[in-house]
Amino acid sequence: MQDSDPTRIVHFVRHGQYADDPGVFGGVLSPLGRRQATVLGKHLSNLPIQKIWSSDMNRAIETADIIASFLP
Repeated sequence: MQDSDPTRIVHFVRHGQYADDPGVFGGVLSPLGRRQATVLGKHLSNLPIQKIWSSDMNRAIETADIIASFLP
């Protein structure tokens, strides 16, 4: 690898704690799950994150949205 080769760092994150909701695909984040995502978002806010991908499950989208709110 040369110095000019780009480096990619991938962070894998699991969704926050969730509660099943029969009307919502993938459940919804619990209050603890929202706090978990907030803590992680604050932690990641100092890193050069360029993109976020998530599954289409509601709990994953909620987690990604909270994390993204702390990124530029």
